[in-house]
Amino acid sequence: MINKVKSIIPDDLKKILRQVEKEIKYPFRKARADWLRNRVILTWDSSRFVAHRGLSAAAPENTMKAFELAAREGFAAIETDIRRTKDHKLVLMHDENLKRMCGVDALVRDLTYEELLEIPVRGSSTERIPLLSQFLLLCRDHDKVPMLELKDSWNAREALPEDYLMEVIRQVGQIMGNRPVIYVSFNINTLLALQALLYKEDIAHVKLFHLVHRMDPSRFSWYKDHRINLSFQGKRNKLAVIRKAKEAGLELVVWVVDDPDQIRLYVRERIDWIASNDRIEVEQAHL
Repeated sequence: MINKVKSIIPDDLKKILRQVEKEIKYPFRKARADWLRNRVILTWDSSRFVAHRGLSAAAPENTMKAFELAAREGFAAIETDIRRTKDHKLVLMHDENLKRMCGVDALVRDLTYEELLEIPVRGSSTERIPLLSQFLLLCRDHDKVPMLELKDSWNAREALPEDYLMEVIRQVGQIMGNRPVIYVSFNINTLLALQALLYKEDIAHVKLFHLVHRMDPSRFSWYKDHRINLSFQGKRNKLAVIRKAKEAGLELVVWVVDDPDQIRLYVRERIDWIASNDRIEVEQAHL
């Protein structure tokens, strides 16, 4: 049958047919197995991928280079971390101290933005700590969902100051308009304060996620009632708990997953968002 088909199709498709024949005859050959192990198969309505601090495996995290690389990949969203400088500029940096990323023992909140511009990011002579507005413009122009972690409140019980949150909302609204936006934080009080401010602005396209290391099933109904979803650390949560969260109707983000086998596991479990540091080869196909 394949030989008959070959006679009526262009020559450039015969190579494809020959490859198909080989794969039919030798379905378990090593090359094919290796290819499958490194490819993630998704359905069209399945999980979406998040570039964790940009494409941080290929460029310094939370830099415009990392964000630009992520924007060219198949990620649906790009995650970053917001901090505020001494002169109240919103910048993107995971750590409160510059030592790891810039080699300078100083806190972001103790420096002005102009002072930050004088400090290069390690591993690059040109990259500097970017502004939130720069990141949002890139997300808008490349049709990526910004996933914004609100920092400076890791261990604090108090929410971030209202003027801080309002400035974030203002910049996001000005640049992203009605496009989807996700906010995440380890501080539940910050999320509740942000939620109250968002409701005043009647912003319905925004989603909130509470960052946790381990999910607590006894609180799932509370999260659902308060319209707050969960972002959890993958290696610390058993499948049974993850499935209970899905059954409770919560939207989920899992972080940080770079192993292809783990990615496939979370895709099968229909996790809504999967955060990764590296490129993910994705074939979108109906299973």
